[in-house]
Amino acid sequence: MKKVRYRIIKRPHKRLIDLILVEYMYLIMNKHDTHFTKDLPENNFLFLDIAPYFRENVHKDFQKDIIIIKKVYSEQTEDGVIGEYVKDQEVMRITLMIEYHEKIKKAINEFMNEYSSILTTDYLVNLVEIKEELNSNPLGIYSFFRDKEFSPIIINVEQYIISNQKYLDSVLKLLRYFGDIDVQAAWENEKEKNNEWGIIGIGISVFFIAFYFNKTRRIFN
Repeated sequence: MKKVRYRIIKRPHKRLIDLILVEYMYLIMNKHDTHFTKDLPENNFLFLDIAPYFRENVHKDFQKDIIIIKKVYSEQTEDGVIGEYVKDQEVMRITLMIEYHEKIKKAINEFMNEYSSILTTDYLVNLVEIKEELNSNPLGIYSFFRDKEFSPIIINVEQYIISNQKYLDSVLKLLRYFGDIDVQAAWENEKEKNNEWGIIGIGISVFFIAFYFNKTRRIFN
């Protein structure tokens, strides 16, 4: 049953995890030149133990870093043509953290609503665990008193490591959920099916082309 379920939701499952981890990676790697000393490793092994990276790159005013992001704008010309252009925009890191927090919660809620009929209890529990860890404020985006206005806090790096590692561990738990089945085989099977359909499609096309030319030749003869 788990293999069948994986074949059904493997793409949305992967999209959700990619969204959570890639957006998180972007969030912490977006550099402020005066503080960052090295690039973020380009693999998920970082998430297994973020302590070394955080100790080298996170600082007490981490949330105050000014980040330059690419923002897409739309503009209508006098001719009525709508064009898009990209412009650099400076934002404080905490702004990106707040956006991440809301974006991930929304994505998880939508995933649960859409696939609840086929998800098992333990899978749903994993999703709830991620939400709970996110709500426990690992990024430090709101104060203990839940003030309406967000303001940067002074980061205690060691505490920040603990809270963020707990959050990432909950995500990695979901990432490993299908680890006891041959995930690669499931993707390979689909590729084989796609190839089979491709071959069948080519065969059908060749048949109709041959049929058409044969019919045309009879008419002219």
